[in-house]
Amino acid sequence: MKFIAYFFFFFTLLSSARTMGQVSNKNIKIIPPPVQKTHKKELHQIKSPLRIHPDNPRYFTDQSGGIIYLTGSHTWLSVVDGRGPSGKQTPEDNAFLDFISAHGHNFTRLWAVENDGFVFSEVTPAIYLRSEPDNTSDTQIKYDLSRFNQIYFDRLRSRVSAANDRGIYVAVVFFGHSGKLTGPTFYKKENNINGIDGDPNGDGYAIESRTLLVPAITALQDEYVKKVIETVNEFDNVLYEIACESGPETTEWQYHLIRLVKEQEAKMPKQHLVGMSSDGGYVKGDDTERLFKSDADWICPGWNSDTSCIYMTDPPAATGEKAILVDTDHLWGIGGDSKWVWKSFLRGLQPNYMDPYVEYDSSATWGGTQVQFDNARRAMGLTLKVANQINLVTMIPHNELSSSTYCLADPGTAYLAYLPDGGKVTIDLSNTAGRLSVQWLNPVDGSIIKGKKIRGGGKQELVAPVSGDIVLYITRQKPLVNISLK
Repeated sequence: MKFIAYFFFFFTLLSSARTMGQVSNKNIKIIPPPVQKTHKKELHQIKSPLRIHPDNPRYFTDQSGGIIYLTGSHTWLSVVDGRGPSGKQTPEDNAFLDFISAHGHNFTRLWAVENDGFVFSEVTPAIYLRSEPDNTSDTQIKYDLSRFNQIYFDRLRSRVSAANDRGIYVAVVFFGHSGKLTGPTFYKKENNINGIDGDPNGDGYAIESRTLLVPAITALQDEYVKKVIETVNEFDNVLYEIACESGPETTEWQYHLIRLVKEQEAKMPKQHLVGMSSDGGYVKGDDTERLFKSDADWICPGWNSDTSCIYMTDPPAATGEKAILVDTDHLWGIGGDSKWVWKSFLRGLQPNYMDPYVEYDSSATWGGTQVQFDNARRAMGLTLKVANQINLVTMIPHNELSSSTYCLADPGTAYLAYLPDGGKVTIDLSNTAGRLSVQWLNPVDGSIIKGKKIRGGGKQELVAPVSGDIVLYITRQKPLVNISLK
């Protein structure tokens, strides 16, 4: 399970703590993007804040009325600096944005880390300023929760602006992971000068600060959320996300903040969509029901049982009840491959990738390979290229029309199928008359092999022209063009 993966990662963090300061940044390996370059004229021009598409609510739209499908990588140090196994890291201002732009991505997350110790320590800049020297649980100066640190908000605004310039949408995450609230969080009484106690039962775990049980903390968090909104409201590329993996005990707290964001932005020039994410499998059972019951405009599900997660292996088809972004972070931590990307896309989902952009050491990749990661990045860029050429307004999941069960279709007009194991596939073209063009698409490099035209009116068995997983496009409309990454 994902919990085990995180356990080993944290064990490595602790075991390497004594030598952190001795490790040079020269050990960091940045994985190169594809050879092709994205020119500014090719970048998506963001025209207005997103809203849910009225005709196909699995996806987003803007003032143009067309479908906007979101996919892309994100990484921990997207706003703040921190210390990992390889030492102190200060991310270049926009290097990661350039990296995902080169891969053809149009979405990322901007992580908030409001307490040191989860994945990275010594996180700066903090949301709040510190006061005069005193003894605290992290041997630094206590926080003054009455004073925001403007440097943090300026940094956040700068990242949002840079993403907007590159045609990249961002989910601004208000709160980090709830699993590390045993650490030096702002809201533990030993870490602030304001007498705020986010651990009233004294068990060392300040989960109460993610509930509505301590009104003083809720009031502080409300003001922080409003401050973030004021900082980025002017930008069209913004979405909001309440928290990264906060458990079921935080549900009502998250519902409260979703309502707060909507109420606050109703008074402002622009309104942006709000998302709610899974607890990431840290709590047993299925937590997707609370996501669908929320007032969130989009959701990001995770584990659906104690021992498995259907979104990993055979993602359920999106029904349109909510726009669904699926994120490897809430499934594996770091994991997933190009097959997972295409399976998710063909089920009407929008895949996102927790990216080991900076390879600190083997624990940061948890057994994955550079080829796996890069193929997943490339696959996301390819799905976006395909999404921009097919008519996603009318093409919805039709598992029953392909023997592979992975199929987006507008019956009678176009069929996009994915064959995870390659080989043969049977497509039901009973509702389609006349001749149709056939294309086979490599799911990693985007190269296309043109097939022979076929006739509709019944079921057709087709054989892939090459071995391995492959994408099939059958249409009576325009074929796919300029997809290749070669």
